[in-house]
Amino acid sequence: MIRKVKSRYLLLMAILLPLSAYGEEATQRRYHDVSVIYGFSPMTDRNFWDGDEYKSLGAITAQYIFNISKRVGIGASIGYQHYDARHASYTANDLTGMLILRLNWINKQDFTLYSRTGFGVCLMNDNSNKQGDNQSTAFQLPSIGTTFDLGKGFWGLAEFSLFSYQGLLMLGVGYSF
Repeated sequence: MIRKVKSRYLLLMAILLPLSAYGEEATQRRYHDVSVIYGFSPMTDRNFWDGDEYKSLGAITAQYIFNISKRVGIGASIGYQHYDARHASYTANDLTGMLILRLNWINKQDFTLYSRTGFGVCLMNDNSNKQGDNQSTAFQLPSIGTTFDLGKGFWGLAEFSLFSYQGLLMLGVGYSF
C-alpha cells in the first residue's frame, strides 16, 4: 500500500515539476540584453567640423547590457557609421565604442521606459588624405527610450536623445536571456 502511494506521488511530482519550472521561467528576471540599433542623424565630430562636406545614412550599433537589478543596467556598445563626401569621391568611416549606463523608470513585463547615457571613444578614418586617422571622445547625453515585448524574450526599442554619437532617433530589436 505504501509503495503504491509512493509511486503515485513520484509520478505526480514528475508531471508537476516541469510545469512549475515553466511558470517560474516566465516570471524570472533576465540578466542579459543584447540588441542591434539603427540610429538616424548621429552627432559626431565629423558632423560638427565637416558637416557640409559629408553625408551619412546613419549608424548601426550592437549593444550588450547586464542588468544589475530591475532598475539599473551597465554595458557596452560598438557602432559603425559610413560617410560619402558630398562633392568629391572620397569616403570616411567612424567606429564608436561606449560604456553604457541604463536606468529603468517603468519596468513591466511587456513595456519598459528607461534613460540611457554613454561615454567612450570614436575612431575616425577617411581616405581623402586631408584628415587621416583621428579619434575623439564619444558620448551620449541622457536619452529616453522604451522597449515593447515581441514575444519569447525578443523586444523592440525606440529611443530619442538630444545628443548622441549613435543617433538622435534610434530604432532596434533585442533579445533578453
